[in-house]
Amino acid sequence: MNNGRYLLFKLTYPDGSSFKKLTTGVLATLDAVPISVTQEGLEIKGLSPDKLTMVILNIPSYSFEEIEVDSETQLTLEKDDFQIAIKRLTRRDKVILSYEDGAREVKLSAFNTKTGVERVFNIRIREEQVESVGELDVELEADIQMSGDTLSTVVKDVATISDELEFRVVKDKIGVYASGEDKEYDSELSFGKGLISMSSSLEVFNSKYHVDLLKPVIKGLSSDAVVNMRFGPGKPMRLQINMEGGVSIIYWLAPRA
Repeated sequence: MNNGRYLLFKLTYPDGSSFKKLTTGVLATLDAVPISVTQEGLEIKGLSPDKLTMVILNIPSYSFEEIEVDSETQLTLEKDDFQIAIKRLTRRDKVILSYEDGAREVKLSAFNTKTGVERVFNIRIREEQVESVGELDVELEADIQMSGDTLSTVVKDVATISDELEFRVVKDKIGVYASGEDKEYDSELSFGKGLISMSSSLEVFNSKYHVDLLKPVIKGLSSDAVVNMRFGPGKPMRLQINMEGGVSIIYWLAPRA
């Protein structure tokens, strides 16, 4: 209790650099930051302004060094404030997120364990709340695993040629195709050649996606991360990135016609 206010939650994450990587791509997708804090941990879940992307970041309670939750709390935070707060986080910083009942901001403190210096940022709370969203219930025929390095390379290469990327599934292989005014990109991925695993209930199909929707996915993505990609013919794509400490990020991307 402080100045008549009760502490509703206090979360301490041990590595500022890791926290910045976890949230960078998520923030790039959203125009506001809807957070939910429970005894189970921290979740950020929302839609992009154009409603073409859904993102869900889940940091479970055991990933935090300390967690105090007096009451389950849902808030919508200002994106610009959040980005400023995480911009200079380093691996020596402990990140402390705290919120008092009735306050108009969430505090993000960065405590440098080497120097003992603490920087405190106020992240304003939006009065209007973001509409709650949930995962889609749709059958996705292809189930693929690849490294973060493979996905990043494909997205960066295609982005220099076109704004559209086409995945072509043929049995146990997947072709990646894009075309521009005077260039083409045509690559084939298979088990041991860019893919960790692949299965599909359909032998042949294709699906197209906007490259700009994939760019936030690769922001802060480590090269050795495992990316699970699921999609179907003309259907949304679901990407799940699993990281250390049980942290996961899920993206749902709308297909192109």
